[in-house]
Amino acid sequence: MVAGRVIFSAIREVISRQLLAEHFLMSIASIGAIYLGEYTEAIAVIALYELGQYLEAKAVSRSRGAISSIVSLKPELAHLKTNDGIQDVKLGAVKQGDLLLVYPGERIPLDGRIMKGESSLDTSGISGESAPMAVQAGDEVYAGCLNQSGLLELQVSHIESESMVARILSLIDNAASRKSRQERFITRFARIYTPI
Repeated sequence: MVAGRVIFSAIREVISRQLLAEHFLMSIASIGAIYLGEYTEAIAVIALYELGQYLEAKAVSRSRGAISSIVSLKPELAHLKTNDGIQDVKLGAVKQGDLLLVYPGERIPLDGRIMKGESSLDTSGISGESAPMAVQAGDEVYAGCLNQSGLLELQVSHIESESMVARILSLIDNAASRKSRQERFITRFARIYTPI
């Protein structure tokens, strides 16, 4: 069953003209091992390849899940400070440069710079640091951190789609889809020397 998935992927790659892609090379190596009577090696090549793919997918999923849990803790509304007072607005309506109030016990809704107030923040969801971080006017704070003790007024530095959390999620997605320099070298090396 596992071999079938690798071979099917290899056939798709050949049809899409990626003649020497990794699934194709795995299939050739396994078929060659079977032809030579090395059945254990043929199974091992495919099994180890599939195990690597599985572990990579699991690591990416776990990283994405951890960050997504932080995103889900982010409030849906922000306390926007205007000339008319304080208005509760959806995060999508907040613009860069707007002033927000964050009360004790609330999570920071968007990345920004503290303009007034001081507090301690639980940043464990973003940085993994378990000790509270003391913040004051002039400090940068990030969406998802829990304001523990004081009223903060912050000026939004990044809208929701450009926040630290959004950038981390984007990096995780890009890391999962791109190969490292070593992987690219091995793929190029294999394309040249496997047919030989």
